[in-house]
Amino acid sequence: MTTRSKRFIFYLLGITIVALIVRTIICVQLFNAPDVQSPNVQTDMATYLTMAKDIMKGKWPDHYDYQPFYYTVFLPFCLSIVSSSTVLVMIMQTLLGAMAVWLIGLGTAQLYGRKAGLIAAALLALARFHAFYTPFLLFEVLNSFWLALLFWLLVRSWKRNTWLLWMLSAVVLSCAALTRGNALLFLPFILAFIVWRNRRIIVKGVAIAVVTVAIFYLPQLPFSIVNYHYTGRWCGPSTAGDKVLALGNTPEAPPGGLEYPMTYHEWCNDSDKRPEEGRVSVPSHIIQWLKESPLQVIELQFRKVLLFWYRKEIPNNVNIEIHGKGCPLLKLLLPFWLFAIPALGALLSCWNFRSPRRLLLFMLVIVYFAATAMFYILARFRIGIVPLLCVLAAVFCQRLMTAWQMKNLPNPDKGRQRLVLFGLAAACAAFIVCSAFTLYQDLYEADIIRALRPNGIAVQGKEGVLIYDHGPLCLGGFTGFNPSEVGLLEIRKTLVIPQENRELFTSHPVTVRIPFINPSRAMYTATFENGGQKATPQIATHRFYPWLEATFNSLKLNDDGTTATVAFLLNGSPETSIGMDKLRCYDRTQYIFNGNPLPIPFEASFEIYAEK
Repeated sequence: MTTRSKRFIFYLLGITIVALIVRTIICVQLFNAPDVQSPNVQTDMATYLTMAKDIMKGKWPDHYDYQPFYYTVFLPFCLSIVSSSTVLVMIMQTLLGAMAVWLIGLGTAQLYGRKAGLIAAALLALARFHAFYTPFLLFEVLNSFWLALLFWLLVRSWKRNTWLLWMLSAVVLSCAALTRGNALLFLPFILAFIVWRNRRIIVKGVAIAVVTVAIFYLPQLPFSIVNYHYTGRWCGPSTAGDKVLALGNTPEAPPGGLEYPMTYHEWCNDSDKRPEEGRVSVPSHIIQWLKESPLQVIELQFRKVLLFWYRKEIPNNVNIEIHGKGCPLLKLLLPFWLFAIPALGALLSCWNFRSPRRLLLFMLVIVYFAATAMFYILARFRIGIVPLLCVLAAVFCQRLMTAWQMKNLPNPDKGRQRLVLFGLAAACAAFIVCSAFTLYQDLYEADIIRALRPNGIAVQGKEGVLIYDHGPLCLGGFTGFNPSEVGLLEIRKTLVIPQENRELFTSHPVTVRIPFINPSRAMYTATFENGGQKATPQIATHRFYPWLEATFNSLKLNDDGTTATVAFLLNGSPETSIGMDKLRCYDRTQYIFNGNPLPIPFEASFEIYAEK
């Protein structure tokens, strides 16, 4: 080993130790934080812990709704050693996080040099959210370790081309897929990588690829067989594929966060049936929606793509603002945008088609990004790819430094051209990461949605029909409105009734509701009116929000025969608010306060539902 190699190992070891210390401090400071020792029963963490304890008692589930590795292998192993607490889980996840830093440093150095390896390792060691998830009972840290290990093994496998390394890569890929299902999409690219590496001995390449497929699927087989007997179809080691697709791909779906609108339940009910019962999968529903309204599907996917790279984190299970309050160290660590910008800059400008290993790195990032955007976006779903984003960020920084040095050489034109290219890539990446999502929402979404959905949304359910024209309640334009003083607020909302549903709404009971925010439980009186009918609402909960809800015997249409107007009268106080959507502007809502019209262009979030 040369002196430079020894120095690199010494520096990398130091960075790894820093990563270990950082994660240890976070575990100590958050040891008694909410949901660390005793997760809330409504979280995935509590579900994983309960299932792991049941498995330790020999009570195996009749099916696997979540990817099974974390709660059937990892947690039972940890809890079998220290069953009274989650201490060993914290220790293991601390070690896994630090090992990911070591592996990323080694793999990057082999691809791009020692300097890039140290930069990538340092970025991952100090990545805020990668470190934040360490003490919690979530598989994100384990998933990121699998991807870091897979990256290093693939780099080594290409160089040495031995059966042992390729087989180890297959085992790790299988474990990654059993931890989070989107790793399945890596398989075709890795198989192509194997065949290309052995293109001169094609028989060997095909043989390795075949064995890789076998090793990949073999650990999944026991779980898949159990799920087959439960569902009557082959669905892999998890039965939740249709559910997670439905969460982010229905006409009502938000681009990120969790919301369970009516379409989600309808599609999931269809997909939960056994084949002999007339099952309709969620992908089939999505394809049908794509055929009927392709631009609506494309627009939703576009918002998810922007949201994946957006600098803000979307909390789920844990929220750094709440769960991380007891850890001052977190504020000193690197936010997502700091390495996302150079990583995206590298994706835009640093492709190298002459190097299959480097090309595979870029493809792994793109496949993970596309697989996440295909479903829905949460902060914790991005943790797995953070190690590889740190690699790309290091590559971009290294290329930028090289271009800066080249401009001082006797022939500086090439260096200046590269500086311009990297500067443009960085500017574009910074725009996408820092502001593209919110700018799209603020400047364009209302007009585009009005063009794509001029009549709003009509959900055709088996038990009834739901009509509204507001957007998603999370990560949309949903906000509360109050007139800031005591008085009578009247809101007149007009909704378009589809022709095929007019008879239903005019001949059956119709439920009308609007979001209502009253945290201090202030006194109020409220009334719904339609065509001379009046109804006094009650509080109801839908999609995690409180609503004021009332029922009419039927709905009276307006003179045009295509729309219906519902009035809502509220005598409240500045402490009460109603829900409206600032990203929906159809000119179908009138706001009147104490007899004076209010110039508000946003739509009130009314919904009407008729039961069949």
